[in-house]
Amino acid sequence: MISSSAKFSICSYPYNYLIIEDCFETNAAYGLSSVFNDLIRSGRSVGKVGEVGDLVYDAINFTPTTDHVRNTPIANIASVELKALIADVFQIQLDDNVMIGMHRHNPPSKPGWTHTDFAVVSFPNVPPTHNGLRVYYDGSGCNYSDDSKHRQPETIKTARSIACLYYSANADWKPGMGGGTAFIGRSFCEALVQKSSIQLTLLNRGVTNPALFPSAERLRCDRNQADQCKQVLQGKHWESIVWSVDCIGLQIHAHRYRSERL
Repeated sequence: MISSSAKFSICSYPYNYLIIEDCFETNAAYGLSSVFNDLIRSGRSVGKVGEVGDLVYDAINFTPTTDHVRNTPIANIASVELKALIADVFQIQLDDNVMIGMHRHNPPSKPGWTHTDFAVVSFPNVPPTHNGLRVYYDGSGCNYSDDSKHRQPETIKTARSIACLYYSANADWKPGMGGGTAFIGRSFCEALVQKSSIQLTLLNRGVTNPALFPSAERLRCDRNQADQCKQVLQGKHWESIVWSVDCIGLQIHAHRYRSERL
């Protein structure tokens, strides 16, 4: 179950992503961490990756079985509730297929090649195995990472569209690890403040690096809160506006109001 105290941060650079702090209730979170550490000890070393070249992934991997999904805290990350939440936030339609993979490696992983996780994958052609979801399980008899069109014709082919990363035993997330002032917003403002002819106004929550750019006018609000945007932007006018690319419904609503006012 999603914790009642979970904190949500919706970000849009360099891609759309959602950070959920304290996602699960305390007992579930500790249970996940314990199960992860137990299972990864029996994991396998991931060696050569792919069919071309000699890329080696310096990691330990473990794919849970259906018993793990049904009878351990892993059930929390294979829940219909979580799937529905993710689909609603990103406004996308998800199918019934879920793959849970556990791995651990030292940062940065070697050799650090450029790649994408959003590939075509294969699932066993069986009815849903857990609460209406078809969870890929170890020993299913098919190669999950096979992205070919013609091999394993008996399997279900699907495209991965959402990657969920769970940090169960890491240091706490801190401001500066994501968000506008930490990435593109900061770089853009650094370039603008060099131009004496430009009067810069910053609109943000004042959470990440609030002391940056002391010469700029500051407006404080959460752009995911339409009412806050209306209040803060009322009567304001600018010659140019830079707004980080986003496609989250709440942000678009606030952005639409601002555009109409200007």
